[in-house]
Amino acid sequence: MSASKQGASWKRFLSVFSEHIGGHLQSPTPYKQQDSTLCRGALYENVTELQRLDLQFDFIIDDYDRFARVTGDEGWSWDCLIPYMRKNERFTPPADHHNTSGQFNPAVHGFDGINSVTLSGFPSPIDLRVLDTTQGSSEWPFNLDVNSGYQLGVGWVQETVKDGSKSSSATSYLAPEFISRPNLHVLLHARVTRVLPSGSNTIFRTVEFVQNLQGERYTMTAKKELVLSAGSVGTPNILMHSGIGNSSALASLGIAPLHDLPPVGQNLSDHPLVELGFLVNSNNTYETAERNATVAAEQLAQWITTRTGPLVDNPSRPNAAHYEFLFSNGLIVPPPPTGNFLGIMAAMVSPVSRGSITLNSSDPLSPPVINPKFFSAELDLFIMREAMRSALRFATAPTDVELDEYTRDNADTVNHVAGTAVMISGLRIVDLSIVPFISTGHTQAATYIIAERAADLIKEAWN
Repeated sequence: MSASKQGASWKRFLSVFSEHIGGHLQSPTPYKQQDSTLCRGALYENVTELQRLDLQFDFIIDDYDRFARVTGDEGWSWDCLIPYMRKNERFTPPADHHNTSGQFNPAVHGFDGINSVTLSGFPSPIDLRVLDTTQGSSEWPFNLDVNSGYQLGVGWVQETVKDGSKSSSATSYLAPEFISRPNLHVLLHARVTRVLPSGSNTIFRTVEFVQNLQGERYTMTAKKELVLSAGSVGTPNILMHSGIGNSSALASLGIAPLHDLPPVGQNLSDHPLVELGFLVNSNNTYETAERNATVAAEQLAQWITTRTGPLVDNPSRPNAAHYEFLFSNGLIVPPPPTGNFLGIMAAMVSPVSRGSITLNSSDPLSPPVINPKFFSAELDLFIMREAMRSALRFATAPTDVELDEYTRDNADTVNHVAGTAVMISGLRIVDLSIVPFISTGHTQAATYIIAERAADLIKEAWN
C-alpha cells in the first residue's frame, strides 16, 4: 500500500514538490531552539524518488560486520551481503559518456542488477578543484571507489541515475515488467493506520487503512503474513497506534496496549548536517539559475529534451569515516540576493546521540513528535567541530566557541532516520527502522540490501 500517487515528472516535481513530501516537525532541542522539518517520501516509490542528492554510498565493511555481531546473525555480515549488493546494482555509463578510468573500481560493482548507478554526468568546475586541492593530502587521501567498503578519503560520488534520469525503486522494482505481474497489486492513496492481531495478540495479519484523511477505515487480512515497511518514522508510529510500545505512554493517550515494548520509537539515529558557504569569484554556480528564471528554464528545457546539463546530477564530493563533506557548486540553502558561492556541507556520519519518536495523540493520522536530540552527546559536538575546522582550512578558522555556536544554531537533518523499531514475533518489519545503529554512509543502498535479504528470508519461510 502506498500513501500517495504514482511518480511525477521532473517538471511536476519542481512545481508541486509539497504534494509528494510527508513533512514532520522535529522538536526543539537544547542546542537548536526552533523546529525543523524532516521530509518523508509519499510517492509509491517512497523516499528513493525524493532524495535530492541521489547518492549511492554503501555501508562500510565494519558496519555490516558489526550488524552481524550485534544481531548474532552472520547473514548480515559484509561477505554474506555482497551477492545482494551485486543483485541490486546495474552500473551504467554517465550521461555525458566521458572516460571514467580512474574514477571507480569495476571489480567492486554489479553490472547486471536492477537499480542503475553511475558517476557524475555533468562536470562542474568544483570537481577538479577539490581533487587538486586535496592531492597529496594526508588528511584527505584519494579513494578510487567509495563503495568498496572503505570510505576514507576523497573520491568520485556515485548516484542512482541512468541516462540523465533518476533511477529509483519505482523505475526498477516497480518497472512495467514487474508492476504488471498478476500477483502484485499496488493500492494508491492508501495510508496505513494500524496493524491488527488476527485471532490472538501474537500474530498480526490484518492491516487497517484509509484512502483519504476524512474517509472510512478499511481492513485487509493477509493469507500468510504482513510485511510492515513504512520507514523509520512511519513504522514506529503505526506500531504504537496498534498498541505496541510503551504501555503507560499509550494508555495515557487512550490507546489499548497489546505489547509493552518501551524501546519502540526510541534509539533514533540521524546524520546531522551543517552547511558552510564561501563567496567565490565565479558566476558558474547554482545561484545564477536560482536568481534568473530564464537560465533556470533553459537548464530545465535542456534536461527535458536531452537528459543533459546541470540538472543531470550533482558534482563529486568527498567523505570520511566520522564525518563527510558534500561539496556543492553553490549553496543548498536559499542564497542571499547577491554573490556566488562554494558550499561545503559537513555531515556527521557516526553520531552517538540518540533521539526518539513518540505519539502526539491517539489519532493515527496525526504526525508523531520527533526529537532527534542532535548533539545531546558531547562527542558529537566535538566531531562536528573538527569537521568544520577541516573545512575551514580553506579560510581563516574561527574559535571553538564560534564553531560550536554556529553548529548548534544551524545543524539540520540529512533525512537518514534509522533504528526506531523493535521486532516482535508475528510481524515482519522491512525498512531502516530495524537497524541497531545508523551507518557511516548514506542509507539508500543499505535499505535496498536489507529488502533484498528480507525477500529471500520470506521466500525461505514460506518455501
